[in-house]
Amino acid sequence: MFLCVAVKRCHIRRYATGPRPLSLLSRDAFLASSQNNSRFEQLSKMVLSSHIKLIPDDHKPIDGDRINSEQTLPRTTDFKSHEDLSNVPSWRRTPTLWIRVGKKLIRLYRDSVVYTFKLHRSAPRISLPKLLQQLELGDAKSEPLPSRKSFVENAVRVKEFRKIPVFILCLIVFEELTAVLMYIWPQIAIHRCLGIKGFRKISKKFARKDMDLAKHPQYKTAYTLNRHQKLELLNSLFANKTPRWKFNLWAKFQVADKLEQEICKTLQYLIIDDSLLLKEITSEKKLALTYNELVNCILERQLYETHEDLNEMVNDPKTRQVLLWRLVSYLSFRFDGVLTPVSNISGSEGKTFTTKWGVNNVALLNYPGTTPTLIQLDHLPLLTESN
Repeated sequence: MFLCVAVKRCHIRRYATGPRPLSLLSRDAFLASSQNNSRFEQLSKMVLSSHIKLIPDDHKPIDGDRINSEQTLPRTTDFKSHEDLSNVPSWRRTPTLWIRVGKKLIRLYRDSVVYTFKLHRSAPRISLPKLLQQLELGDAKSEPLPSRKSFVENAVRVKEFRKIPVFILCLIVFEELTAVLMYIWPQIAIHRCLGIKGFRKISKKFARKDMDLAKHPQYKTAYTLNRHQKLELLNSLFANKTPRWKFNLWAKFQVADKLEQEICKTLQYLIIDDSLLLKEITSEKKLALTYNELVNCILERQLYETHEDLNEMVNDPKTRQVLLWRLVSYLSFRFDGVLTPVSNISGSEGKTFTTKWGVNNVALLNYPGTTPTLIQLDHLPLLTESN
């Protein structure tokens, strides 16, 4: 973990920060804050020109898909909403509905276990510091970068493998009633198998809390946090898949290095994922992003509030655009003037992410890039008319 070591040795170094967050206070404030953000200009044009296409979960497989990993993500709609019972006599509709849904659930559970097992067997070991260094130094020519899909599956989602034994036991004992158990204890489920209500419980737990968006994030490392702050931060990060009991154990026995390393790993994962996501978005080929992949991007980056139901939002045409613009503003804030894997190869001028923001700057974790609030439905005219 060379990046963590570097911070620990010289964490008092200060870095210049920028750009300014996008201000949503008024049209003039928005124009003033966005006029020098070339990344926002680039991404907003792509949204408005339909370069980024959002597609439902149950779409046909995309040839050579490099970005979506919907086989590891929960559905954004339940099976009931897709059942056509118009040709079934009314007295048989309820049992027919639940028989059909039960069969589809069992098939979903089976396929999810098989895919997770295959992923575990075939996944190469990924070194986050090494991959981040490759992105920072522009070494993409010497060693091909993984696709975004491959990276997220092998770096994080493969860890769902440890849930398989308990999950299979629940299936054997409870069969279709496993869905009820996963609502009560959603943490036992393989992520792909979460139902709508179980996912809602998870998303509420990891929603944004107590972040003052009026303040510009200042440089801060994990080593400047006290033990309580480290533990609180780790427990709030959905993107970190290490079991929560380990955090509490390390905190109890004051193993500070472990907590700091886990924070660094999560930050590095998000930086790499952001970079690969941006690489795919800004490529010449049009991007097809599935609903559940968009929801997962918003969830991992905590770009939502407790009262918001992400599945409902992504299945509504207007609020779906809210989620997309939140992701755009987040990427624009972090990567304005920052080299991407594509620009590194072409020799374009710009800073590396670390040069711009500092090594392992935890103040950036899930900062949305807007002030004083997250983008809401009534901000859409401001965003679309100003471009």
